[in-house]
Amino acid sequence: MMNIFTVRTTFLTALLVLAPATGALAHSTEGSRFGTVSACGSTLDEMEQAVHAKMDKMGGSHYVITSARMGNRTAGTAIIFK
Repeated sequence: MMNIFTVRTTFLTALLVLAPATGALAHSTEGSRFGTVSACGSTLDEMEQAVHAKMDKMGGSHYVITSARMGNRTAGTAIIFK
């Protein structure tokens, strides 16, 4: 029973993470692909804040999170657009 809960929670978390990214995909055609970054944090919010900070440092205008993994820490990657 615990495995089903874990799989379901992981799936729902992935949907929550990717839902904002699908909106960003619509905007991705407005800019050109600039690079990719990876980031980590204790939570999904911290990971996303780290991606945003890296995007700002690179001079990007928006990003699309392409992957996120949760364990002891949350890690993910994103495409940066100019």
